[in-house]
Amino acid sequence: MKLALTLALLTFCAGTAAAGGRSTAVLEFRSGTKALPAISGRVGGVLSGRTSLKVLGGDQARQRYGEGLDQAVVECAGDAVCIGAIGARLGTDEVLLVGVSELGDVIFTLQRIKSGDGTVDGRVAEALAADTVPSDDDLVGYLSRVLPPDDFVRFGMLAIKVNVDGASIVVGGEPRGTSPLPPFQVPAPAHYRIEVAAIGYGPFRAEVAVPP
Repeated sequence: MKLALTLALLTFCAGTAAAGGRSTAVLEFRSGTKALPAISGRVGGVLSGRTSLKVLGGDQARQRYGEGLDQAVVECAGDAVCIGAIGARLGTDEVLLVGVSELGDVIFTLQRIKSGDGTVDGRVAEALAADTVPSDDDLVGYLSRVLPPDDFVRFGMLAIKVNVDGASIVVGGEPRGTSPLPPFQVPAPAHYRIEVAAIGYGPFRAEVAVPP
């Protein structure tokens, strides 16, 4: 006899709390320059797509903060304690402050600031030629210098339903327990080989692709 097996894939948006990601607000501070337009939005998009962080972008942050967010960021003038207070009001774990200024070259900065006390947990500053537009891969490189490596791991959910209780389940060569088995988190994107076995039944094998 063969086990009847149903596989259901559930996806997490990269950075959900269930995936273990922190909540991060992406804010922008400019000092008299129009260089790198919409750069904070691009940084937020890279964070959402390539990390496990729960990202609060500019528009969402304005809705949550209420009127005056942009002015409050300007008045902070890059001061970490002041920015940390804004992060606390937004209810995020931290703020990623994207800075753009010009001193001959365009100065592009990223600061990772803890909400509340304003502790700076990482900072990078790059001088860019006026006509330089960083690619998404460039942004990932900058972000990797201010974020922990684990932030760049994304996850998906795998749910395995078996019509026989007590069947052993192995995923990617790792024993996961016996049926019924609650949905569980796995690194994604990735392919996993599923093996199910129970006394009196023929083994079942399948391979699934889990998206992030």
